[in-house]
Amino acid sequence: MEEKVIPLVDFGLIGMAVLASINCLARADFNFIFALVTLYLWNSLKNKSEGREELGKKIILLNLALLVLDLICLVCLSSVWGDDTDLYASVHSFVLFLSWVNFFVRVLIILGMFYVFRDVIKPLALASMNGAYDMGHA
Repeated sequence: MEEKVIPLVDFGLIGMAVLASINCLARADFNFIFALVTLYLWNSLKNKSEGREELGKKIILLNLALLVLDLICLVCLSSVWGDDTDLYASVHSFVLFLSWVNFFVRVLIILGMFYVFRDVIKPLALASMNGAYDMGHA
Protein backbone atom coordinates (compact mmCIF):
# COMPACT_ATOMS: atom_id res chain seq x y z
CA MET A 1 0.00 0.00 0.00
CA GLU A 2 2.90 2.35 0.73
CA GLU A 3 4.05 2.15 -2.88
CA LYS A 4 0.62 3.47 -3.91
CA VAL A 5 0.65 6.35 -1.42
CA ILE A 6 4.09 7.75 -2.35
CA PRO A 7 3.11 8.69 -5.95
CA LEU A 8 -0.12 10.24 -4.62
CA VAL A 9 1.94 12.49 -2.35
CA ASP A 10 4.11 13.39 -5.35
CA PHE A 11 1.10 14.34 -7.45
CA GLY A 12 -0.45 16.19 -4.52
CA LEU A 13 2.66 18.32 -4.10
CA ILE A 14 2.77 19.09 -7.82
CA GLY A 15 -0.93 19.94 -7.74
CA MET A 16 -0.37 22.19 -4.75
CA ALA A 17 2.36 24.07 -6.62
CA VAL A 18 0.09 24.51 -9.64
CA LEU A 19 -2.81 25.78 -7.51
CA ALA A 20 -0.50 28.14 -5.63
CA SER A 21 0.86 29.55 -8.89
CA ILE A 22 -2.71 30.33 -9.99
CA ASN A 23 -3.36 31.94 -6.59
CA CYS A 24 -0.48 34.31 -7.25
CA LEU A 25 -2.87 36.23 -9.53
CA ALA A 26 -4.32 37.97 -6.48
CA ARG A 27 -2.01 37.28 -3.55
CA ALA A 28 1.54 36.27 -2.87
CA ASP A 29 1.19 32.58 -2.08
CA PHE A 30 3.97 31.01 -0.04
CA ASN A 31 2.59 27.55 -0.84
CA PHE A 32 4.22 27.62 -4.26
CA ILE A 33 7.81 27.65 -3.01
CA PHE A 34 7.12 25.37 -0.06
CA ALA A 35 5.39 22.83 -2.30
CA LEU A 36 8.49 22.76 -4.51
CA VAL A 37 10.84 22.52 -1.51
CA THR A 38 8.73 19.74 0.01
CA LEU A 39 8.65 17.93 -3.34
CA TYR A 40 12.44 18.14 -3.56
CA LEU A 41 12.89 16.84 0.01
CA TRP A 42 10.26 14.15 -0.51
CA ASN A 43 12.00 12.92 -3.67
CA SER A 44 15.37 12.94 -1.91
CA LEU A 45 13.89 10.55 0.69
CA LYS A 46 13.41 7.90 -1.98
CA ASN A 47 17.17 7.64 -2.57
CA LYS A 48 18.17 7.91 1.07
CA SER A 49 18.83 4.94 3.30
CA GLU A 50 20.04 6.49 6.56
CA GLY A 51 18.40 9.41 8.27
CA ARG A 52 15.24 8.85 6.27
CA GLU A 53 12.95 8.85 9.28
CA GLU A 54 14.46 12.03 10.73
CA LEU A 55 14.01 13.92 7.45
CA GLY A 56 10.50 12.52 7.12
CA LYS A 57 9.58 13.87 10.57
CA LYS A 58 10.98 17.29 9.64
CA ILE A 59 8.99 17.36 6.40
CA ILE A 60 5.81 16.47 8.29
CA LEU A 61 6.45 19.12 10.96
CA LEU A 62 7.15 21.74 8.28
CA ASN A 63 3.88 20.95 6.55
CA LEU A 64 1.93 20.98 9.82
CA ALA A 65 3.33 24.43 10.61
CA LEU A 66 2.47 25.63 7.09
CA LEU A 67 -1.03 24.20 7.49
CA VAL A 68 -1.59 26.34 10.59
CA LEU A 69 -0.13 29.39 8.86
CA ASP A 70 -2.30 28.78 5.81
CA LEU A 71 -5.41 28.47 7.98
CA ILE A 72 -4.66 31.80 9.67
CA CYS A 73 -4.07 33.43 6.29
CA LEU A 74 -7.28 31.99 4.84
CA VAL A 75 -9.40 33.10 7.78
CA CYS A 76 -7.96 36.62 7.58
CA LEU A 77 -8.37 36.84 3.80
CA SER A 78 -11.91 35.48 3.99
CA SER A 79 -12.91 38.20 6.40
CA VAL A 80 -11.27 40.92 4.27
CA TRP A 81 -12.24 39.68 0.81
CA GLY A 82 -15.58 38.15 1.75
CA ASP A 83 -17.54 41.39 1.46
CA ASP A 84 -15.97 42.59 -1.78
CA THR A 85 -18.36 44.02 -4.33
CA ASP A 86 -15.88 45.78 -6.60
CA LEU A 87 -14.31 44.71 -9.85
CA TYR A 88 -11.95 42.23 -8.17
CA ALA A 89 -14.62 40.40 -6.18
CA SER A 90 -14.80 37.46 -8.61
CA VAL A 91 -10.99 37.13 -8.71
CA HIS A 92 -10.86 37.20 -4.91
CA SER A 93 -13.60 34.58 -4.65
CA PHE A 94 -11.83 32.35 -7.16
CA VAL A 95 -8.49 32.68 -5.34
CA LEU A 96 -10.13 32.00 -1.97
CA PHE A 97 -11.78 28.89 -3.39
CA LEU A 98 -8.48 27.61 -4.80
CA SER A 99 -6.74 28.45 -1.53
CA TRP A 100 -9.21 26.32 0.41
CA VAL A 101 -8.76 23.51 -2.12
CA ASN A 102 -4.99 23.87 -1.64
CA PHE A 103 -5.49 23.71 2.14
CA PHE A 104 -7.35 20.41 1.90
CA VAL A 105 -4.79 19.03 -0.57
CA ARG A 106 -2.11 19.78 2.04
CA VAL A 107 -4.19 17.93 4.66
CA LEU A 108 -4.33 14.88 2.36
CA ILE A 109 -0.59 15.14 1.71
CA ILE A 110 0.14 15.22 5.43
CA LEU A 111 -2.11 12.18 5.98
CA GLY A 112 -0.22 10.37 3.23
CA MET A 113 3.10 11.27 4.85
CA PHE A 114 1.79 10.06 8.20
CA TYR A 115 0.88 6.77 6.53
CA VAL A 116 4.32 6.36 4.98
CA PHE A 117 6.07 7.15 8.28
CA ARG A 118 3.50 5.48 10.55
CA ASP A 119 6.18 3.32 12.18
CA VAL A 120 8.14 6.41 13.18
CA ILE A 121 5.25 8.63 14.23
CA LYS A 122 3.34 6.02 16.27
CA PRO A 123 6.07 5.43 18.91
CA LEU A 124 6.46 9.20 19.35
CA ALA A 125 2.76 9.61 20.13
CA LEU A 126 2.74 6.66 22.50
CA ALA A 127 5.86 7.84 24.30
CA SER A 128 4.31 11.22 24.98
CA MET A 129 1.15 9.63 26.43
CA ASN A 130 2.85 6.99 28.57
CA GLY A 131 4.84 9.32 30.79
CA ALA A 132 3.25 10.42 34.03
CA TYR A 133 2.75 14.15 34.17
CA ASP A 134 3.86 15.56 37.50
CA MET A 135 2.47 18.95 38.47
CA GLY A 136 5.06 19.31 41.22
CA HIS A 137 2.69 18.81 44.15
CA ALA A 138 4.37 17.30 47.16
